[in-house]
Order: sequence, then C-alpha cells, then structure tokens
Amino acid sequence: APLSAGGGTRMYPALREGLAELERAPMPVKHALIISDGVTEPADFGSLAARARAAGITISTMAVGDDYDRELLTALSSGTGGTLYRVRNVEQIPSLILQDRLNVSRTVFSEESTQILGLSGWPAGTVTGMARFSARESAIVPFSSVAGDPLLASAQTAGRSALVFSSDLYGRFTEGFFGEPASLGTFRSILSSLMREPSRGATISETADGLHVTIRGEALVQPRLTLADAGGGIVAEAVFTRVAPGYWSASASAPSGASYTALVVDRGSSVARLPAHVNPDVAGITDDSWAAAMAYRPPAFVLLYGWIPWLIAYFTLSLTVSAYLRFR
Repeated sequence: APLSAGGGTRMYPALREGLAELERAPMPVKHALIISDGVTEPADFGSLAARARAAGITISTMAVGDDYDRELLTALSSGTGGTLYRVRNVEQIPSLILQDRLNVSRTVFSEESTQILGLSGWPAGTVTGMARFSARESAIVPFSSVAGDPLLASAQTAGRSALVFSSDLYGRFTEGFFGEPASLGTFRSILSSLMREPSRGATISETADGLHVTIRGEALVQPRLTLADAGGGIVAEAVFTRVAPGYWSASASAPSGASYTALVVDRGSSVARLPAHVNPDVAGITDDSWAAAMAYRPPAFVLLYGWIPWLIAYFTLSLTVSAYLRFR
C-alpha cells in the first residue's frame, strides 16, 4: 500500500534520548540538528532546552513546510545557542547541513590574518582578528572574508536599521583594513547613511470627521497629536497609529470656524508643527467621499459642446486631408 503523511512527530522523547546520548559522549563539541515542522505533541520543551544549555549542547533547527511551529523551533535553537534555518525546498537541506556544521565547528573569534573583500570582490585590506558568523539572507554585506564571514553587515528589522561590525573599531585588529582609503571611505559612507536621521514629511487634511494628520518618520516610536487653539489651550489629543513602515496617521475633532496648531510630539520632543483651520463648509464631506475626490482623474476623452469646437475640428481635418492629397 502507498505511504501517506499524516499526524505529527513525537519530538520530545526523541530529543530527550538524543540529549542523554550527547551528555554521555566524550566529545569537545556537542550539537544536535532537528529537521522538522515542529508540529508535535505538547510537552515541556523549555526544560529540555535548559538541560541542553546547562550541558553545553547546542541545538539547531530546520523548519520544513509552510505551517511550521516557529515558536517552538525558535525556542529550541535560540535558547541553546543554535540556529534556525528556513527550508524552502528539499534541495536546500544538504547545503544547510554543511552550513550548520561550519557554524558549529569554526572558532567564534579568530585571531589570524584574514583577507577582506568588498561587495563586488575588490580587495579591501586585511584584519588580524574578527568574529565568525553567518548573516541572514536579507542582510547587506559590504565587506566579508574570502570564506564569506561578514566583517560589516546591515539589515532592516521592524523598520529600523541594524549594523554589525565583527572586528574592533580601534585599530588593534583592523589597521590593515582602515588603512585602505577605499575601505575607510566606504565604511564611513555606510555608517553615515545609517546614522543620518531621515527627513520627515507631514500632511494634514480635513473632512467632516475631523482633521487627519499623516507623518513620515523612520525613527518615530510613539508620536502623539495635539490640537492647540490660538491661546495655547489644548482642544484635542490623539495617538498616532502606524499605518505602514515609516508612516503614521492620527485624527482629531475640533470646533469649526477656528484656527489651530497641530503639534506632533514623540518621546517629549516636538516633531512637527502644522497650521490648521477647521472650516464649517466641509460638513458634507466624509472620509469616503474625500478619498474618492482625491483619487478622481478626468477621462481622456470628453464630448465637445457648442458649434465653435466642431468648426475648429472641421477646418483642422480639412487641412490635414488636403495636405495629404497634395503631397502623397
């Protein structure tokens, strides 16, 4: 009879027995690799991870399938110093096993002369000491060793930039790297672009539902909107909602027929100050109709009304036909 997949994996007893074998084994490096979707019977995997960590055993996990238990596989790997790998097709498994083997066996920090390459493979000098690690797939690695270990890597995490430099900035191990003008210039440019505060932009609109403020800012954490009248009194307050990466929106209502100042404050600092006037003549404009009006585009063709446009069109067509018949 043909085999069919179904049910789950009894991962807890298998992992428990595997850890027991590793604890008894006289090995300098003890490491376990789990290839699974993590769908298993409920069990106390936290205690197994703590047991492995206490015994110096690292566990890496390879997540297979679209419905894998990310929480469980991440807890086992990150809780023991291992790595979680995402398997998108079975052909990746052999190379991921090799990568995991290299990650486990190599020295965490190597004090040896290492050739550094730029993003396009150009020689960028040498370092005499650097940490060995693997960058995530989405990371940008401007500088790496010949073996592929990143010297400098950057990535976007939750709308924020993260930068990792795997050696020192004081020249003890990096004199041969920072001594190269091209390497130093590229490093400074990357660092400046990541540290520079991005420009902010703010827009304000008005409908019958109130004032709507949208602000763009990558470094914002929890901005708040305050409407103040001409005398400085607070009329309304609202908390911005993150509607897209780097974009925040808030709405507030205020009495019509008056001018206000819309203040955007984040972590106690003023981010933007916008003049606003609540008009009484927008009572019939709702959010939906306002959005429709903003999205409206006139048709490419419209009918011509009156006899003058038609007369102009007639003479234009006549001249075109005459020129064609004369010069053909």
